[in-house]
Amino acid sequence: KLDKSALSSSTLILLTMNNHRDNLTAFNYKELSTLDGESAEKWQQLSKGMGGHHVKGILTFPKVKNPQTLEIIGLPVGDVVLKF
Repeated sequence: KLDKSALSSSTLILLTMNNHRDNLTAFNYKELSTLDGESAEKWQQLSKGMGGHHVKGILTFPKVKNPQTLEIIGLPVGDVVLKF
């Protein structure tokens, strides 16, 4: 459930990815993701369409005031490192 209380106690990141090679819905992004070295607390997938080549969801992390780096490690399409 997404509400204002979640925003005050957690950092939420909307993740949208697509490719035309692998089923992106098959991965547990909670297990693969860190934000500034902190593991994700939750992955909530918002979409299941497009044959798994497109995925959208919300990663929940402990509250971070100014996040710097999101890493998703272990995807067959390569690792993702996003700098904010």
